[in-house]
Amino acid sequence: MMTRIVLGFALIVFLFVGSYGFAQEHHHGHATSEATKPIAEIMQGMNSSLYDLTSAIVLEDYALITTAARDIVNHPSIAQGDLDSLFSRLGAEKEAFIACDDRVHELAGEIAEAGEQKDMDLVLEKYAAMIGKTVECHRNYKPDMKVGSEE
Repeated sequence: MMTRIVLGFALIVFLFVGSYGFAQEHHHGHATSEATKPIAEIMQGMNSSLYDLTSAIVLEDYALITTAARDIVNHPSIAQGDLDSLFSRLGAEKEAFIACDDRVHELAGEIAEAGEQKDMDLVLEKYAAMIGKTVECHRNYKPDMKVGSEE
């Protein structure tokens, strides 16, 4: 029953959050791909990865849980112009935003590890925390996230 509640909540949050995105300084230059992309394109890819992760959890597909969570962690780097614009708009909130975003990525990494261990209880715990932190980031910083490629 608890699993259904968590997954139901996660799906609702996913639909709400799906059109929004977040950026991070720590992944600029640390992603698996050397190429940079506009933030809107990255957010579309992360939305797809979150959908895959949610589906994998529902299907209890541990390999896909691991892959989708790693895709969230290792998304492409954000184009420098978008990153500069975002951080300029965030101003004094930049460091708090980065800390919030860092936590989302840490949790995605923890989901991947739990998927490798085939530990669904831990996957669900970390997934719920990641969704909660994602919503927190969006609620606190979304109004300031009108970046270059979206203007």
